[in-house]
Amino acid sequence: MIRAGIFPAVLAVCLAGVSVRARVLSVPDSFPSIQAGIDASSDGDTVLVGVNRYYENIDFRGHNIVVASQFIVDSNLVWVAKTVIDGSQPLEVRPKSLDKRPVLC
Repeated sequence: MIRAGIFPAVLAVCLAGVSVRARVLSVPDSFPSIQAGIDASSDGDTVLVGVNRYYENIDFRGHNIVVASQFIVDSNLVWVAKTVIDGSQPLEVRPKSLDKRPVLC
């Protein structure tokens, strides 16, 4: 027979590896550029980009993060066309680690 106190203990151990520190960093509300949001991010964070055309090249700097438009919140395709990163001077972007894969949506 399993005691009632064992389940919460097992659950706590299972959740110990889950990051509860993941943040949503808003551009341009909290950061003036996408790159500034990326620079302030940590693994697991989401940089949520508001509607605009952003004239910048971005570098994930090895962070395992998501950079996304409002689409990620409500699945409205309108946000995809209205949120543009115009990297008119391309640069090569590579994750520093093969285990860390940034996501751009």
